[in-house]
Amino acid sequence: MKNSTYIHSINLQNKEELKRQIFKTLDFYYPTCMGYEKGGYINGFLVDGSVNDTATKHLVATIRYIYNFSIGFILGGKS
Repeated sequence: MKNSTYIHSINLQNKEELKRQIFKTLDFYYPTCMGYEKGGYINGFLVDGSVNDTATKHLVATIRYIYNFSIGFILGGKS
């Protein structure tokens, strides 16, 4: 397939690999996800990381950001 994306399988038994994947995911979204102008978090991302919607806010996605950033901090990530 011409535009297919390679998806790396993750060994769910390897704690260090899981930790690297968490930080890779957080790095993908942060700091672009911060909605400085309108508050909250930006949820409209394309696969390449570009933003396609800054106005729509989703409660579930916002809670995911809060949870994921909290876990990242607990695992020793940036404050």
